Amino acid sequence: MDRCDGCGDCVEVCPEGAIQLVGGLAQINSELCTECEACVQACPSGAIKVARPIAVREEPVAAVAERPRPSALGTLAGAALTFIGSQTLPRAANAIVGALDRWLSGKLAAESRRVAPSEGKPSGRRHRRRGGRE
Repeated sequence: MDRCDGCGDCVEVCPEGAIQLVGGLAQINSELCTECEACVQACPSGAIKVARPIAVREEPVAAVAERPRPSALGTLAGAALTFIGSQTLPRAANAIVGALDRWLSGKLAAESRRVAPSEGKPSGRRHRRRGGRE
């Protein structure tokens, strides 16, 4: 009602007589008011606003099943799996990758040391012949 200029238009249109001018300002008696909003439309300064309570929709609460608590063994197993997953597996993976890297680099080094045999010369390997056949 800060905008009220005391014109009295709302007093004249109220069918219930719920509005009176007191000290030059309109006052609404909430016990008599039926919220017809005739005063809201009649007020030239827009001083009257309808305050509606916020509707709260109540929804049924769904029953929530309580989760069973893990046993001490379950808790211990969970902690062990967490440790293995965070500590042991990364170390094992690094060890496997390192071993594979060493194996491959050794294999490549061995291949680079081999000398291609020259034509007509034996490769240095002895072949065993069976039964004296040539």
